[in-house]
Amino acid sequence: MAAVAQYSALAGKTRAMYGHILREADYRALMRCDSVTAIADFLKQNTHYAPDLEACDPLTIHRGRLEKLLRRGLMRDYEKLAVFSRGGLRGFARTVYKKHEIESLKLLFRAFVAGNVPPETLEESLLFLSRYDRLNIPKLALSKNAAEFVGNLQGTEYYRHLRAYLPDSGAFPLFQIEMALVSYYYNASCRSLGHVFSGEDEEITGPLYGSEIDLFNIMTVYRCKVFYGMDRDLIKSYWVDNRYRIPAEMRTKLLEAPDRETLLSLIAETPYAELFKSGDERFFDTDIQDWLYRKHFRMFQQKVFTVACMLSYLRIRETELHNLVSLIECVRYRLPEEQLVRYLAGWRSEEA
Repeated sequence: MAAVAQYSALAGKTRAMYGHILREADYRALMRCDSVTAIADFLKQNTHYAPDLEACDPLTIHRGRLEKLLRRGLMRDYEKLAVFSRGGLRGFARTVYKKHEIESLKLLFRAFVAGNVPPETLEESLLFLSRYDRLNIPKLALSKNAAEFVGNLQGTEYYRHLRAYLPDSGAFPLFQIEMALVSYYYNASCRSLGHVFSGEDEEITGPLYGSEIDLFNIMTVYRCKVFYGMDRDLIKSYWVDNRYRIPAEMRTKLLEAPDRETLLSLIAETPYAELFKSGDERFFDTDIQDWLYRKHFRMFQQKVFTVACMLSYLRIRETELHNLVSLIECVRYRLPEEQLVRYLAGWRSEEA
């Protein structure tokens, strides 16, 4: 009864919000779109993204701006649910929100590395940082390059983790910066989980976030070794020591794997082997997203008056955003529908 009283309003709110997420018919229609304009127009005319896209013109919208507007809708969901959450749950939700702050930061850093970012574009992208009272958003928006942007982040916890990467020679280690940010988020989540939840909520969040962190660690080792040839000690600095289902002995073996084949054979010995059995690295991320989506979907359906009513709903929404970004990207390469579906996660709700 105590759990029902604690979560009744929040559960009611998330179920009402869940009623508006995209369905299979929406995804089928989006897969038939042949341009970013067509995707933006469909979302504006037929889905819950209409308020986020109200001021945009689908005929002129750029894919980067469309993604920012869609991400803003997810951030508003966090704000709505914060009203219904209390105590430790609200604090943990704030920690989870950092994931989206970091995703926005990563997009901005990539834009800086690719070329100049207009101040108006930059300022629009920085709304997610408005919770930092000491941060001067207009000044931050005038940053001329990535290094200046990092310097202007003083007043946020991100500056502490990024200042070591300020370049002396003009080089800007984008991948290392992205890894440092994401590793910081998962370490913060791990610390928060340790003292926020108890009872059934702890039984739910432990496996959900434990497996997510395990998979982050596996993919970190894979990317760092296979794509960047990084040394063991640097990769280890990104490892989040959550001690869930990857024991210390396996961690050591993964970190010391000499090549891709050995690494994949070691991953095949972990509880996550099924996600990597195809050996096709193009789909590792999507398969992980799909697997995590299904775990959260089950919790959302079965554990109504628990922390899952909020955290699993937010994962469902994150997966929807992941799918839309994938759709927008696939449209650029004009992938046929039978190939495009391979980049989508959890979109067939009846199979969840």
